Amino acid sequence: MTVGHQTASRRRTDRLSAYAIVVAVTLTAVAGIFAGTAQAGKAKASLRIDYGSGYTNTTAVTLVSAMSGGTQMQFRNSGLVWSAWEPFATTKAWTLPAGDGAKTVDARYKGATGKSVSASDTIILDTIAPTTGDDAPAGWQTSAATVTLTATDTTSGVGSISYSTDGGASWVGGASVLVPAPSDGSNDGVHQVSYRATDGAGNDAVAKTFSVSIDAGAPTTTDDAPAGWNATGVRVNLSANDTASGVALTQYSTDAGATWLTGTSAVVPAPPDGSNDGVHQILYRSRDVAGNVETAKTATVRIDTQGPTASDNADGAWHQRYVLVFAGSDVGAGVDHFEYGIDGGSWRALAAGDDSVVLSVWRRAGFTGAHTVDYRAVDMLGKTGPLSSCQVKLDGRAPTTGDDAPVGPRVSDVTVHLTAGDAHSGVAGTWYSVDGGAWTPGTEVLVPAPGDGSNDGVHWIHYYSTDNAGNAETRERVCKVQIDAP
Repeated sequence: MTVGHQTASRRRTDRLSAYAIVVAVTLTAVAGIFAGTAQAGKAKASLRIDYGSGYTNTTAVTLVSAMSGGTQMQFRNSGLVWSAWEPFATTKAWTLPAGDGAKTVDARYKGATGKSVSASDTIILDTIAPTTGDDAPAGWQTSAATVTLTATDTTSGVGSISYSTDGGASWVGGASVLVPAPSDGSNDGVHQVSYRATDGAGNDAVAKTFSVSIDAGAPTTTDDAPAGWNATGVRVNLSANDTASGVALTQYSTDAGATWLTGTSAVVPAPPDGSNDGVHQILYRSRDVAGNVETAKTATVRIDTQGPTASDNADGAWHQRYVLVFAGSDVGAGVDHFEYGIDGGSWRALAAGDDSVVLSVWRRAGFTGAHTVDYRAVDMLGKTGPLSSCQVKLDGRAPTTGDDAPVGPRVSDVTVHLTAGDAHSGVAGTWYSVDGGAWTPGTEVLVPAPGDGSNDGVHWIHYYSTDNAGNAETRERVCKVQIDAP
């Protein structure tokens, strides 16, 4: 009897011939249904390579046999030499011939009757791992990057693809890797992604690694512009930093952004003529290698090369005491204090915030007269402004007054002339009183002599003068006029 897809030819011409035909048809149908299974009469046998696996990645396999009542077995790689008969066992280690592709193993089994039953099975040998690849982008990325992983295997096909990010211990199955790029830059940096593929035979491709460089954050730039005012030119240094792709360039503008220059320092000049004095704005920004541009920042530089100017409130008039007030002006740093000197004397500095000096005849003996006060302002940078001068007139001496009253009696009207003098501020006015009467301004005093003798007698004239500084004679002057009309 031939086993497999052959028909048993056991026929007799006797009355059992019809039964033989039925048996042959049945065996053919069963053989078509059960691959690797053979039957001989009532005997059944089957062979499975690696328990019926479709693929293997090694030539060392396990043959799994099944036969009811089996006593012996032998095997061969299809088309090669049979192994020796050996006692029946359900499993046997076996070596397939080298070379990837379909491998068929034939088996023959014997039972207690000694009759042989054949079976076979086929498995695909695949020792080559899949080929993998990726489309990771080169260079720095400013937005999220999706990388597609690919794998091919022409024998057993690709079973799975998996990847691990940034050295992670776990592997994730999938053929698409997303590397996020949040706008706050929290994921900026170079990310390593390892990936591998396994084919249907269990071959693992050697893990490959690619990198995705993310830089979603712009650089950060700082400046060292000095605070306050400067009397000389200023160089402002710009320092940029980018922790991901690195700084590509730094730019600055001194004309409100109309023109941008490349560089890490900007100079604000301070010509001595003051033509660049004032407040200057420097805009600056940096760009990283990935192309992120920083929002422009501003540095302020203040230039002041000119000293402050000063003025005074001197009025040209005479005073016993005068408060001389200084006023300062400075377009830059501002006035810090004033300095002054009197009549060529040593310079004195007023305290910051003090703007006046008191000149008085009472504070200093012999201070009467016109005095020259030189003064100047000093700004916050210590620059001294131009020298200014004024005149303050002080008079602490009262005028002196005299009269021309006649000596002896007079028989007619008498006019007494009062003469006052003041060497400094000048006479402001003279006042007189006759015989204790009201004080009258004037320098001529008439003492009448009426013919009826009604004004005869001695008349006393009191008088004094004041000057333009407000000084008054401290003692009243007195003269006597005697009228004796006939």
